[in-house]
Amino acid sequence: MIDTDACTNACLDAVCGDGIVQEGVEECDDGNMVDDDACASCSITMFSTCENGQIDPPEICLGQATTVLSSQPIGVAIHDVTGDDNADVIVLRQAGNRLVAHVGDGTGSVDDVTTSPTLGSSLRGLALVDFTPPQGDFSFLTATGDGKLLRIPVTGNANDPFGSVAEYVSCNMGDGLAVAAGEAWSEGTVSPLLASSSGGEGRLSWYDPATPALCGQGVVAEIASPGALTLANVNGVGAHEVVIVGQPGAKLGVYRIMGGSLVALSVSPNIPALGSTPTGVAAGDFDGDAADDVAVVGAVPSCDPLQPDACMLSRIQVFFGDPAAPETDMSFSFKSSVEFVTGKQPQAILAVDVNADGNLDLVTANSVSDDVSVLRGRGDGTFGPAIHFPLGAGPSNDPRFLAAGDLNADSYMDIVVAEQSWDAIRILVSNP
Repeated sequence: MIDTDACTNACLDAVCGDGIVQEGVEECDDGNMVDDDACASCSITMFSTCENGQIDPPEICLGQATTVLSSQPIGVAIHDVTGDDNADVIVLRQAGNRLVAHVGDGTGSVDDVTTSPTLGSSLRGLALVDFTPPQGDFSFLTATGDGKLLRIPVTGNANDPFGSVAEYVSCNMGDGLAVAAGEAWSEGTVSPLLASSSGGEGRLSWYDPATPALCGQGVVAEIASPGALTLANVNGVGAHEVVIVGQPGAKLGVYRIMGGSLVALSVSPNIPALGSTPTGVAAGDFDGDAADDVAVVGAVPSCDPLQPDACMLSRIQVFFGDPAAPETDMSFSFKSSVEFVTGKQPQAILAVDVNADGNLDLVTANSVSDDVSVLRGRGDGTFGPAIHFPLGAGPSNDPRFLAAGDLNADSYMDIVVAEQSWDAIRILVSNP
């Protein structure tokens, strides 16, 4: 019945602000969430059993970040593009407007660099897509500022890993802002999607993957400037819905493509966790009910990057899908929502099983606290307290883009963060 060890009387994980210091997990806990007092964010640390050869739930084990220089990264992914069975780190670079593969050696390190042809100007967004699962027809998607959606195939050729670029242009409208792909147009067909903005309106275009000229389009009237999008099967049946976060009003919208038209099922305005600038959205089944849930993050306007100690910790807001919602309904309501604390000013979010326990965890890249936060999923819709992994010193750190994959073939997820203002990527390798 000791309340200062790793298990309180209620047998709960450590929680910042509950006034209980759990040894080996928290350095301090003064019972509040004020970050400018003697106990800042209660300093939750990694569990002490890391590096014993296995990841034992509930621990999250990531090693010290290593740095690889990569000019002006604006997107990052992990995939074997050279065909040697080792995962590579792929960076979308604003410098030169191209994809760059940092070739992995199977140990968690990357070495040689190979590049794609120049793709276009003002590139935005990067998505790795398997167009014919489970056979594995992988391509990268990105958008250009003049409204083109680009598909770059993976060849698996070590000397030329990126294939000829295909352009989806006939239904594009406005400046491309975000890309994704999934079974949104029809169940069983993975379709590319592009969110854009033009004339004060948000817009969405979707395409037949085999026929770029065959496409559909719709206006996202409620979100004039889409910030990020993903696909989620929020009711667990049929084709996936498109989830978009953006401005004005820090909104989250759920849309369904029905009969070739885009239907707004729900729009949630003024989401607290998004602050004034939505920055990321991720989806997955967090509570095990077979319907996808949605997690969103955003930037708070009152946070000054030059005074990080004065910034409050940010929050992730999770919306839970409803498997009881009919597929034919023209509206949708999430069952509920809940907030979880993460680092300061998150710029990106991933839903991925970091510790291989079968449950999705949440990962954020935080620009002001200059770290990566991991919230361990319990599989029931709840998450453990955020564990913060610092990215180390740098002249101008600004983590904005995230990817996860197994870089060292140990069956655990490694994390890669791209820092745009420092021309670098950081690699955090699992260290069970």
